[in-house]
Amino acid sequence: MTQQQPSRCAGIGEGGRTLIEMLEDGTGRLADSGHYYGLERLDLWEADPMRMELFHSRLLAAVGAAREVTRMISASPMVRESGELCIGFFTPDGDFFIQSRGIGGHASIMGDVIKWMIRHNYEEEVGIREGDLFCSNEIDIAAIHNQDVYDLLPIFWENELVGWSGTVIHEMEIGAVIPGGMPTAQSERFTDGVRICAEKVGENNQLYKYFERSCKFKLRMGDQFLLDRKGAIAANLKVREEVRKTIEEFGLDYFRRGTRELIERERRDQLARVRMRTVPGRYRNCLMEEYMLSHMPVAVLHRKDQYTLIPIEFVIEPNGKYVLDFDGAGSWGWHAANTTPAALRSALGIALIDTIAYTGKANEGTLLATELRVPYDSVMWPSTVFLPYASAWSILLNGYGLWLSLQSRAFFSRGFKEEVLVGAGSGDGMQDFAGMDHYGREPFGCIFALNGAGGGAFAIRDAVDCAFGLYNPESDIGNIEVWELAVPVVTLGASILRDSGGCGKYRGGCTQSNTLMIYNTPRVCVGDMGMQLQSKVLINSGMFGGYPSGTSQVFVVTDANTQELISQKKPLVHDVGDFRSPDIEKNIQGHHRRYPAGFGLTEDVLKAGDIIQNATSCQTGGYGDPIERDSKLVKKDMDNGLCSEEMAKNIYCVAASYDPDEEEYLVDEQKTSDLRNAERQRRLGATPVREWWKRRREALLNRQVHPLLKSMYNDSMAKGNRWPAEFRAFWDLPGEFTF
Repeated sequence: MTQQQPSRCAGIGEGGRTLIEMLEDGTGRLADSGHYYGLERLDLWEADPMRMELFHSRLLAAVGAAREVTRMISASPMVRESGELCIGFFTPDGDFFIQSRGIGGHASIMGDVIKWMIRHNYEEEVGIREGDLFCSNEIDIAAIHNQDVYDLLPIFWENELVGWSGTVIHEMEIGAVIPGGMPTAQSERFTDGVRICAEKVGENNQLYKYFERSCKFKLRMGDQFLLDRKGAIAANLKVREEVRKTIEEFGLDYFRRGTRELIERERRDQLARVRMRTVPGRYRNCLMEEYMLSHMPVAVLHRKDQYTLIPIEFVIEPNGKYVLDFDGAGSWGWHAANTTPAALRSALGIALIDTIAYTGKANEGTLLATELRVPYDSVMWPSTVFLPYASAWSILLNGYGLWLSLQSRAFFSRGFKEEVLVGAGSGDGMQDFAGMDHYGREPFGCIFALNGAGGGAFAIRDAVDCAFGLYNPESDIGNIEVWELAVPVVTLGASILRDSGGCGKYRGGCTQSNTLMIYNTPRVCVGDMGMQLQSKVLINSGMFGGYPSGTSQVFVVTDANTQELISQKKPLVHDVGDFRSPDIEKNIQGHHRRYPAGFGLTEDVLKAGDIIQNATSCQTGGYGDPIERDSKLVKKDMDNGLCSEEMAKNIYCVAASYDPDEEEYLVDEQKTSDLRNAERQRRLGATPVREWWKRRREALLNRQVHPLLKSMYNDSMAKGNRWPAEFRAFWDLPGEFTF
């Protein structure tokens, strides 16, 4: 007698199907037809396009309103001031359909978390019901780094799951061994902070009490973390309310098909935009990431310096498809700057939205028109789950900054010069404070103001200063007075860092510099942007003769005599001044120390009265030959304190002197013309490329390369398939050549 199998419960999806059935059905239809959900015809669009526009705008308004709800409830500086959050709406099987403003790179990743839960049978084993709350920040499920926490809410209509609302918030503190909201001084996941692995954390629209208690034990700022969760819940409930109103207005059948048609329509539109604006072909650059850990407080086995090479090949196919191939990317490492295919896909989404997919309808269809080829067991797809990812944005920002320049070459080739954007600034400023805060609370850990970076140059004008972030198109540092409520500092100065943008006919954006005095605390330490900024290797971010920006430094003074200066009403320090003799070293007495970019954590314990100052260049490239820059633009920058006399003369070949009576710089046009003609003559006498190539090839054959670079190249030649052969062919090296 055969045993009778238990009957399977009806699913919560459309028509009683399970979510895994819906997911597999949608994936299969796309593979078979090439169209999202097999939609070869867009019946709703063809019948009444204005009604479809209205349908889209209803849901777009819903996520926008929900974002403002979160900002008011959470009220942390990170959320309310900087806007480091985003709200998305997703199909039942996890495809992202619409997103709000903010850190939109996480929209597709929140959908990947939903798909992971579906594939791991949450529908039966965990349960997905009305009012359930799910939370995740686990990178090896789907995330960029665990400082970004995802809150997900299933949305039902008459017992059918019709979609999900998701909210992401960049947390100010995440419970890592090094406190703060983006700590980089760790080398394995066990010190990386709280990991929430797609857990159900509440029912009936309320968090579980055990989850609230657990957060307070695991985090230094548990109350703020939970307030963010409640703000996210409120946002998701707002989206649920508006989705139900939309279904009431348009009907359930229209809602189901309308979301799918909008995704398929966007897929087609993305391909069409690419065909119209670009020239098909192959565009290449390479990124060199540096990880300087020899001085860091990490495990002895991981305490080393290393470089990792990441070749970038960008192919535009004739049908408009974008293909990004990272063959030759080096190995993953025991540092916080690894990344994942999900994070790469997500960052590509926000880079597209910033440039070509700008209509407000970007969704899953935008990314369906692209392909990522990511090598496994590399820094971009590690083969272990035991790594930290606090600085995963290092590769994403630097790599997609270079990709923007590649896409811009394709725009330029088609004649869309006004669309050119040369790279993207990486993060700016100090981030992580730890110790005792100015209210006497310890332990304390908190991120500090971000989003003051400059952007890359345009082909028709200079870049944006102090207001660009690839990760957040509405870059905003917020009100410094609010940040001072959260962090034990007094801001002595916030100024634009002179000479911090890449030079060119049009320059890259300059970046904000902060001068901070520690306030009312006996002990804090400070972390910088860590591995998102390069200290020794300049990123190849210039275009058509434009230069990359310089490297960065942070100045620290401990045992500073600030209280004495204040009591005597003498000057403090408010700006960097000249890098070679910075104001902080001239005006402030005490123990001085300089840190390069990428240091991760100061070695100093700071106390009230000590000073820390960042001088951060954010790798924003220039466009065009600097000696073609209009001297009037150079004068304007000099008058505004953005360009030094040395930079004007040596790079732009502009002869200018300061007139104290007029309080402005005066340009000598004849001397400027002479300087530029002399520079052109100097270039004509430079070494021909063929001779340079021969000398460099000889050096390579003789292995005359820095030991760290030898390791880097050997690693990529061992990892890659296509790239190693192309590298050897370019330098005419033997077929099995290694260092």
